[in-house]
Amino acid sequence: MKITSKMLKIIFIHSITAGILFALSFFVSGSLDIAVYDTYFVISYAYLIIIMAVLFVIFALTTWITHQIERKLSPILNGLHYALTCLCVATLVIFLYYPTHQSRAFQDYSVLHDVEYHQPITNSYEWITKVIVILIITQFLFLINVYRAFVIEKKN
Repeated sequence: MKITSKMLKIIFIHSITAGILFALSFFVSGSLDIAVYDTYFVISYAYLIIIMAVLFVIFALTTWITHQIERKLSPILNGLHYALTCLCVATLVIFLYYPTHQSRAFQDYSVLHDVEYHQPITNSYEWITKVIVILIITQFLFLINVYRAFVIEKKN
C-alpha cells in the first residue's frame, strides 16, 4: 500500500509534535498537586507532557493504520482535532511552566503574603482543569473521525 503525500504529511506533523513535546519534557520542572477527597496526588509536569507526546504518537499510528486498511479520515475533523489539541497542549505547557518559575526571592513570608501568593496559583489550577476538560472533549473528535472512517464505504 502506497502512502500518499497528504497522509505522509499528517503522520509527519503528528510525529514531529510528539518529538517536540518529548524533548520539552526534559526542560520542565515542578509538579501538579491535586487533592481529591482525602487523597493527595502529585504528578510531575514532565510526565504530563510525555503523556501528551504519547497521545500524538497514537494519533499518528491510528492515521497510518486507517490508511493501510484503505479507510479515509475526514480532513476537516483531522485538522480541527489537531488544532484544538495543539492549542490545549500549548496552553497547558504555559500554565504548567508559569507558576513554578515565579521568583519569590527576598519577599516577606507573612501569612497574608502567602494567601496573596496562593490565589494566582489556585486560579491557574482552575484554568488547567478547564483546559484539560476541553482537551478530553476534543479527543472525541478523533474518535468520531475514526468511527466515521470505518462506517463509510472504502475510498476509491
